Amino acid sequence: VRYLLDKGVFLAETDVNGRTALHIAAKHGWADICEVLIEEGVDTEARDNVRRTALHEAASTGAEAITALLKGGADVNVADSSGRTPLHLAARNEFALLDDINALVGAGAEMDVKDKRGRTP
Repeated sequence: VRYLLDKGVFLAETDVNGRTALHIAAKHGWADICEVLIEEGVDTEARDNVRRTALHEAASTGAEAITALLKGGADVNVADSSGRTPLHLAARNEFALLDDINALVGAGAEMDVKDKRGRTP
């Protein structure tokens, strides 16, 4: 990653689904890469085609990147196009650890916010 950054890779580039490198790193739990990208100034609030941020991706997979994203200033209460926050996704994820949910709640995740179907986390 550092090599690519040194070569001037455009950090805001997206794939066909609107996901940035931060989205991809977060989805796969690559916390160290998330930290590097955040240090380089990537937008932690960049949205993909369904309005998800990298924190949504990390929460949906139970990824270790949650803490790195929260430390980097990611908005814990941002909703996607379905009205789901990262906490909604973590709560629905069978692989999410209690530590992941506690990290989101500890960062101020609202536990009573409803998605577009009226469901809370």
